Amino acid sequence: MIDNQGFAVVFDFDGTLIDSKEVKTLNYLKAFETIFKTKKEVREKIVKSCERMSGANRFLQLSDTLKTVGLTANDKQKESWSKLYSLLNSKSLKKISEFPSVRSIFEELNKKGVKIFAASGILEEEFLNELEDSAHSGYYNWIDNRRMLQMTWSMETENDHDADNKMANQSLTYQE
Repeated sequence: MIDNQGFAVVFDFDGTLIDSKEVKTLNYLKAFETIFKTKKEVREKIVKSCERMSGANRFLQLSDTLKTVGLTANDKQKESWSKLYSLLNSKSLKKISEFPSVRSIFEELNKKGVKIFAASGILEEEFLNELEDSAHSGYYNWIDNRRMLQMTWSMETENDHDADNKMANQSLTYQE
């Protein structure tokens, strides 16, 4: 048997471990329509922008959507949108389920001594709440006295390069 001491697997959270696409897309749309008072005629553009930018930092995603529908926003509007989007996501956690094979994969990795971490581009507080509320929260390993690791996981879309460049000088280390 191979010694798996020191091996770890990092999973992207949204869309890989949990089936959140539909719920979060609807929340994105609702927050956008509420804050920016858009008309029903642009709904499809908003949804397509949300899906196209999925995985990117939420403010890069918002910038793309604003550009797509021909709007601009000040910092206060952007912050209001972000807070509402987070609130809607928090209230929707019970509607989001894990993918069927996640638990069995985690159990197999656990048996083999492989450390398990989750990553996401969502806001840290929101990410930690989602992880703690997930059905598989007991499988994650400790880092800095916290059960979860949050880091930006990108390269999903071409627009993630901007977020990656901002994170380039930050390093993540894991030691027990």
